[in-house]
Amino acid sequence: MATLKEIVYNIKNIAEGGFSQDTDSKISTLQVEFLVHTYRAQLLLQYSNNGRKLHPETLQSHVVTISGTDVNKVTLPSLVQFNSQRAIKSIKAKIGATENIEVFLSSEGMTTYSTSNKFTGSSKKAYLKNGELHFNFDTDTSDTITILGCFSNPKDVSTYVDDDTTEYPLPQELVTVLTQQILQNEYRVVINEPRDKEVDGQTPREKVQGQVRQR
Repeated sequence: MATLKEIVYNIKNIAEGGFSQDTDSKISTLQVEFLVHTYRAQLLLQYSNNGRKLHPETLQSHVVTISGTDVNKVTLPSLVQFNSQRAIKSIKAKIGATENIEVFLSSEGMTTYSTSNKFTGSSKKAYLKNGELHFNFDTDTSDTITILGCFSNPKDVSTYVDDDTTEYPLPQELVTVLTQQILQNEYRVVINEPRDKEVDGQTPREKVQGQVRQR
């Protein structure tokens, strides 16, 4: 997996014809970062429309430590807007000395119902509402909630360290697709197919290269 810095540099380098190291670069790094996050979310929505499961490399762990007086909910970074609640893969809680307590993601109605039901009242559930994760159980300050999910901006996630070392949550094959789409749609750069060695008399293809379209 590539880092965000590597992805952005590659896009800028091709779009600027190999001169992206110049200090007078005309393409903003922040602009390219924004495009990378946006196109990643669009790609993941497209690839999951047919029911395909989310690739493990698209997921991140976001850890929230409970603080303050409102101990029954936490605010989450923006999630990729899949149908239903597919952006969240799992939720684990550390309550007191007990770790890895499984929390089941449900609807608001089912979470409220299970609390009052004698058969399901002991199960820990949560539901999403207005960007917040609400629980049917009490927590205390210093307790932690770990959410494994697919977030819109990977940099907003607690476990994201920096652009230089953190692997960007996207499989390499989709990084290639994302790069091509941004170059073609945003910077009018055509990416040609790679040139292969001639095999069995077949005509080889051209090398991968960026060509700027004339406006």
